[in-house]
Amino acid sequence: MRWATIGPVSRGGQSFFSWVALAALVWLTIGAVPTATHASSRLDPDLFPVPVELRPNVAFWVEIYSRYSSDQAVLHDQRHLDVVYRVVELADLNRDEPSAERLRKLRQKRIEDARDEVIATLESLESGGAVGSPEAKRIRALWDGKVGGAEDLAAASRRVRMQIGLKDRFAEAVVRSGRYLTHIENRLRAENVPTVLSRLPFVESMFVSGARSKVGASGAWQFMPGTARLFLQMSAGVDSRIDPILAAAGAARMFRGDYDALGSWPLAITAYNHGRAGMSRAVAQVGTSDLGAIVERYRGRRFGFASRNFYAEFIAAVEVFEQRKSYFPGVEPDPPLEFDEYRVARYVALSDLSEGSEVSIETLRALNPALDEDVFAGTLLVPRAYPLRVPAGSLAAVESAYDAIPVHRKSTSQLQVGYKVRRGDTLSSIARRFGTGVASIQRANHLSTPNQIYVNQYLRIPGQSLAAHSAGNRGRPEASTYIVGRGETLTRIAWQTGRSVAEVVAANSLLSPDKIQIGQQLVIPAHGESSTSAPLRHVVRSGENLTLIASRYGVSVEALKKSNRLGSSRIYPGQALAIP
Repeated sequence: MRWATIGPVSRGGQSFFSWVALAALVWLTIGAVPTATHASSRLDPDLFPVPVELRPNVAFWVEIYSRYSSDQAVLHDQRHLDVVYRVVELADLNRDEPSAERLRKLRQKRIEDARDEVIATLESLESGGAVGSPEAKRIRALWDGKVGGAEDLAAASRRVRMQIGLKDRFAEAVVRSGRYLTHIENRLRAENVPTVLSRLPFVESMFVSGARSKVGASGAWQFMPGTARLFLQMSAGVDSRIDPILAAAGAARMFRGDYDALGSWPLAITAYNHGRAGMSRAVAQVGTSDLGAIVERYRGRRFGFASRNFYAEFIAAVEVFEQRKSYFPGVEPDPPLEFDEYRVARYVALSDLSEGSEVSIETLRALNPALDEDVFAGTLLVPRAYPLRVPAGSLAAVESAYDAIPVHRKSTSQLQVGYKVRRGDTLSSIARRFGTGVASIQRANHLSTPNQIYVNQYLRIPGQSLAAHSAGNRGRPEASTYIVGRGETLTRIAWQTGRSVAEVVAANSLLSPDKIQIGQQLVIPAHGESSTSAPLRHVVRSGENLTLIASRYGVSVEALKKSNRLGSSRIYPGQALAIP
């Protein structure tokens, strides 16, 4: 998520370059040792230089993160971030406790009024009018010594930008970050990536695991769906973007590739926002790998404010986090999450593991944010090879629970059914029809946006079995019935009858495991043989390699080679690989 929002900033001219920001720049320049819990976060000036052109930008973001709150809006120049016109105070608008929409409009109007005043002063200065007013003199002085000087005032009137302060959000993020940082650093270290990159979620999402952007990016690391499928486990039942730790492993692999291609960490970090190809074009056009020169001189169509400032924001976030005791006295990171991991060999219902191990569904939900809600509801299974997190010390109980699950309730594939899109269908209406979510259908069909469907398109619908849409399955003599009693849940009924929740839901065409009532007659499907479906196969996509595919499915590269009789690691898009 990009907290920086471009838009139309208070009265009073606060001095922008405080001694704190200047001290930050000195520390960043000489690479002084920070006094932080995570000692590995020290910035190596050889790996993470701060070009002179970017130092005002870094100082600006240090102030945004550590000085100005979300009740303050900073009006500044988009290119010269040390030119700050006003800081608009917004806190008093909360006093009458207006509705959220009313408050949004009040804030917007105050900011736009201040912005209009700044623009009017700049235009007046450019035309030679009102140069004697105190406000005009103050704003004119901000441009003394700048390249272009007074001649740039006309252009400056078109570059007035607003940035909401983030001090309070950064403080909250410091607390949240403690749960993940140790685990994230381990993932980065495994890919030989500097562990200081674990601070990037401060820039992207403030460590909000469920953050979503308007363009479809999700999670603490803000992966787009297409990119996520190259580096993360993305399937019916799993969206690894929502898990800061799982997503970190994908980010590490992405960073490793970008660094190897671009040759510097400033470029690789900027590529996280602008793309590897975009940064390659910038280097070629400007004729240098110096990010400072690129930010100053490159004019790529998509190389806007966010891309130009991404590296500066990262450096500032590192500084503010390392000096958090000074910026946020009394604010401490949460302790790291403690858990064990268990990878199921086959697809199973989470309720079976929960019941057998006596680990509650809610506990598993808290530890596994990447799992779709359908998995917790019982209409999707836990995918095989998914690193299921369980409370520390409960691994043996979960292993025993898995071993005790009958073989006919361990599947080689996820529950799903096909649907052909009809005229007038929307993804929302289809999701309601099958009792699942829009996001689940998007992931199952690799759809970047919900409007990517068309008449006669064939969609995979997760969370349903084929039996739910086949009348023949209901009439089999081996099936039995069950009358729902008072206080009973589908989880308990499934366990008592030796079936999974998903099987009972499918056999009864239930929209949700919660949609049962006292006296309802349920069809309990008969025991069947273990699944004999075809072995799992993976179709290679552009950008994938054996290491990435092996990691996704929890197997070794050598096992992949052996199963597919590969003499080397060379694979090609469209190639079908058998997964052992």
